[in-house]
Amino acid sequence: MAQNLTPREERILLCLLREFTETRRPVGSRLLAEEGPDALSPATIRLILQRLETLGFLAKTHVSSGRVPTSLAYRYCIERMAEAVISGSSDSAGEEISCSRIGLTELIRSAVGTLSMSAHSLGFATTPSLGEARLKACDLVPMARDSILMVLVLQSGQLYQQWLAPSRCYTAAELRAFSAYLSEAYSGFTFKEIRDSLRRQVAQESAGASGLANEAAALVEPSFPSGDGLPDVFWEGLPWLLEAPEIHKDARVLRAVLSTLEEKRNLLRFLDEVWDQVHGLTIVIGEDWPDPDSRGLALLGAAYGGVSTGFGFVGVIGPECMRFDRVLPAIKAEARRLTEASQLFASQGGANG
Repeated sequence: MAQNLTPREERILLCLLREFTETRRPVGSRLLAEEGPDALSPATIRLILQRLETLGFLAKTHVSSGRVPTSLAYRYCIERMAEAVISGSSDSAGEEISCSRIGLTELIRSAVGTLSMSAHSLGFATTPSLGEARLKACDLVPMARDSILMVLVLQSGQLYQQWLAPSRCYTAAELRAFSAYLSEAYSGFTFKEIRDSLRRQVAQESAGASGLANEAAALVEPSFPSGDGLPDVFWEGLPWLLEAPEIHKDARVLRAVLSTLEEKRNLLRFLDEVWDQVHGLTIVIGEDWPDPDSRGLALLGAAYGGVSTGFGFVGVIGPECMRFDRVLPAIKAEARRLTEASQLFASQGGANG
């Protein structure tokens, strides 16, 4: 947290931020005297603005102009708002989950759309990482004479599908038996744990062991996921973001945004690096961005899920002067909704989606 301000300085700073968000123009002391929360003279406000400028919260575009907020000002106000949001209660999540039986992926898409509308910017979310996800059930479905579809139901409610290439034809009864064995033996295990166990069983079979368990292992092991696969990323609201003056007028910022979205691996790696596990809310603003061209943007987000279901990430990317008072509560509500949904699906054996 930056240096704490006095209550009066904080009120003036928040008023200036609101005005700048609406107009995108430097804000002067006379306007703050007319519309500010305190009955202060322009001269008194000028002194406060000078101190805020000295502390690094404000800057001047010209000697005679009003002030504009810096990244430090945005971070200060976001953190102040976040304290209230995180400590506050929310009762909307349970109501939505009780009627949402459409699967976690569709709920993630819904969350992205909600955040995009709340921020009038780009909402995004990732599916839970497969590396931490745990199996609920396995179903081997015969699709043709020489192909089998393996459907893995995760405790988070996600489905993972993989085609198998069997070395011989299996009857429907055999596949049902294999499915029952794999579901019973590996429910609650991570993909990595399952793959390691399957490899040990295949090695035993090579040494002469036999039986249903080893046959099932030999069938699925070559194609069983390691858990290292990249999560999916969904986003919505790119037109909102491109219409923001800060981005519309600067091709470098536009290129940085598009590059971030197109390079999924880089985005996921970046989210993993910046995820704030202590405070719950992740804030990326100003010099937090490794790419200087992104430093007119803000990323706000939160993780959802848990150890048994895997963690995903949900958030917003937009200009620094987005409406944080709308965005922060929306992020908290969607992260909570997705966490409760993934836990619900885990307790009830997954969902179709």
